[in-house]
Amino acid sequence: MVTRNALDLSWVLVNLVDNALRHTTGPVAVELRTEGADAVLSITDDGPGILKPDQAGLVSVRETVHAHEGAVHPEDASSGLCVVMRVSLSWPKLACQMIGSAAFAT
Repeated sequence: MVTRNALDLSWVLVNLVDNALRHTTGPVAVELRTEGADAVLSITDDGPGILKPDQAGLVSVRETVHAHEGAVHPEDASSGLCVVMRVSLSWPKLACQMIGSAAFAT
């Protein structure tokens, strides 16, 4: 059985922000918003992007997010890369912990 916890999702947040910071010369934008019953986290940088979604540590990130019944995928940004993660907010404590982690990471 897979347990959902904010620690795993905090690791995802740190991993994605760290990756963005390593591959950009400019600012990294971190946005956390709600859409219906989901939390949506977007991390955008102006770096070179990635050639394949499985590069830059996204494999472990994707596996962790999927274990939490969420989704993560890269999107093209106007300049650079945007990685979007979506997870359910059906667990209020988890949502509060994620929001706290996002505030800490920025």
